[in-house]
Amino acid sequence: MAPARNLTIDRLDALRHKLLAMLATVEQAIDSCIEAYCQRDEARAWSVASHDHAINEMETCIDEMGMRLLAREGPLAQDLRTVLATMRIANDIERMADEAANIAERTMPLVALPPLPFDDDFKAFVPLVRNMVRQAVQCVVDMDADLGRRLAELDEGVDCGLRQLTLKVVQYMKSHPDNIEAALSFLIICRRLERIGDLSTNIGESVFFAVRGVNAKHSHFDDDDMA
Repeated sequence: MAPARNLTIDRLDALRHKLLAMLATVEQAIDSCIEAYCQRDEARAWSVASHDHAINEMETCIDEMGMRLLAREGPLAQDLRTVLATMRIANDIERMADEAANIAERTMPLVALPPLPFDDDFKAFVPLVRNMVRQAVQCVVDMDADLGRRLAELDEGVDCGLRQLTLKVVQYMKSHPDNIEAALSFLIICRRLERIGDLSTNIGESVFFAVRGVNAKHSHFDDDDMA
């Protein structure tokens, strides 16, 4: 007879499976909201905005699974950190989904308006954010603490891109006051994308905490402080 599997391992596996499904869903939502803006696709934007509730439900499920695991199994050491990090990551993923929905909502009224003269700048900025999201997903898939550390460095490029775009948009608004509303919506879309980059960094910090036992939030990564 095969030995019984450890219930804690089974429940950790189920929790991880749910988290990876949630990550895949939000990555698709982020790609879709970006494509909706780039292609002026109102239907696609509406689809992203209207399906945000599904990711909210996934976060609630992960929270419930995590709380039950903590209460019933009393995990210790890395298992405990993994549960806590998973719940924290799920919260950041849900906030990413909110940002994607916000981008989609801002996109819908822009569809009927003439394009703004920032397409080349936007096309340079978007890959920086998309790369951070992909790296955050890979960080969780592989539970790669080193990749989690590098996400903070990638975020600096996204911040720099936003600053450059902001300067151009502000100058444009000064010389084109009739287009201020559209330009402001575009700038908010860029700010929401930058926030998605911030949340990707948070995910990297949570993976680093789960693997290395170091809480890197609001501080520098430091292996010398490992628990």
